[in-house]
Amino acid sequence: MKHFLSGFATCAVICALLFMCSSAIADSPIKLFIDGEIIQCDVPPQIINGRVMVPARFVAEPLGAKIEWDERSRTVIILSPNYKLPGEEIMSQQTNSLSQAKQELITLLNRYNAVCSAVRDINVNTASKSELTQQINAIAEVKIQFINWQCPKEYARLCNLHIENLDLLGHALVCVRSSQDDGTTSDLQTVKEYMRSFQMNISEIQAEINSLRQKGLY
Repeated sequence: MKHFLSGFATCAVICALLFMCSSAIADSPIKLFIDGEIIQCDVPPQIINGRVMVPARFVAEPLGAKIEWDERSRTVIILSPNYKLPGEEIMSQQTNSLSQAKQELITLLNRYNAVCSAVRDINVNTASKSELTQQINAIAEVKIQFINWQCPKEYARLCNLHIENLDLLGHALVCVRSSQDDGTTSDLQTVKEYMRSFQMNISEIQAEINSLRQKGLY
């Protein structure tokens, strides 16, 4: 009987200790770790109906997500870092398209400037027919590149102005070459008219560039 009472008392003590330990564990705060870092929540995680409930903001924000609360519809909205709102994808594509078009425009303008510089270096009074023909062909090549460029509408006017100027420059050199062929100066007045129009276009080109620059497109 003494052994029984002693064993019963020991069992009771063990059960009491286990109950106290389990109660202590149950009452201890639940820790939240994200990527190895402990997160301090103003509302601690809780176990409700056998499930651990964690405040959404303290999980979403450390992972780079945005979280919003819509009071009207009583909705929690979580947006991942890679999520784009409707319309943002299209805007992003348009921005990328304009950025690429800007680089293409700069390349074409460099070729345009190189051709114009080469023409300025020509002495029309002493240039050979082959030199003139070479420059005429170079002008035509750059003009075709502008024509074939699938530019966005934002660059259409600037593109057309350059095409027109290349056309004027090419016609002017053709007139100079024709004058050499027939040994007359009958076409030189026409050359002056072409170059006058060319210079007027330069002013329009600069105005268009300034407009694009103000829009952040140049």
